[in-house]
Amino acid sequence: MTAKDTGSSLWDYAVGLYSEPGVSLSCLDIQEQCGVDVPLLLFGAWMGSQGFVLTATDCRDIDARIRDWRIEVIQALRRVRRRMKSGPPPAPSERTKRLRSAVKAAELDAERIELEVLEALGDDLRNGPAGEAAACIAGNMRVVLHHFQGTAQADTAEEALERIIEIATLLQGSAPSPG
Repeated sequence: MTAKDTGSSLWDYAVGLYSEPGVSLSCLDIQEQCGVDVPLLLFGAWMGSQGFVLTATDCRDIDARIRDWRIEVIQALRRVRRRMKSGPPPAPSERTKRLRSAVKAAELDAERIELEVLEALGDDLRNGPAGEAAACIAGNMRVVLHHFQGTAQADTAEEALERIIEIATLLQGSAPSPG
């Protein structure tokens, strides 16, 4: 089964879930606290919504394929965008505000490219048995969090993750079933 078979691309799923109330803030909390790659986290939810399980090994292997892009492109753009919010001079100004918006658009486009790569990698994982979507969503997102978090405990990250899982599961229940 591919994204075309399910009727929803990873990009569409990620944008839909991320735009739900509270999800973007929860994703950013997890990103800031644990260094979680939000596109990979949303990929885990998307795969789970289709009943597919990500193992810790899957997560590690997929992250190895996208890590350099995330670090060298996405995070570099994010650092520049954030820095321009307060400086260096001549920032912030009206002129640099427009440039900062362009950098933000480039960062989003870079994340979209990552999601396209993740979607293609997901096609290779769809050869195993499918499970119940809600359990797969929760399990996959926890695998991604723990991949980045390691053994460190961050209660607020766990709470943020639970909010995202709850919303992703609710959306799954209201989505038409594939096929």
